[in-house]
Amino acid sequence: MSNNLINEIKEKLVNEVCNINLTIQKEEIDTNVGLLKKNIIDSHGFVELVIFIEEQFNLKLNKDEINDKNFASINAISKFIYSKAKK
Repeated sequence: MSNNLINEIKEKLVNEVCNINLTIQKEEIDTNVGLLKKNIIDSHGFVELVIFIEEQFNLKLNKDEINDKNFASINAISKFIYSKAKK
């Protein structure tokens, strides 16, 4: 697994979360915690994030891939994007 590529993905996700929630700073985002559980983004923000992922990384996500495991945290999302992009 390429840590550099995963870190680049993570950085893009953190930046987008800050674009979605203008009240939060990058330094405040713990990449190990759930974005919805910690109220970092709401359900509308989650949809925006999914659309961003599909457009930014040129991926088509299936409904069954948008789940608690793959979207548990920014770290989990980054690893999911990396593994899906490799296919």
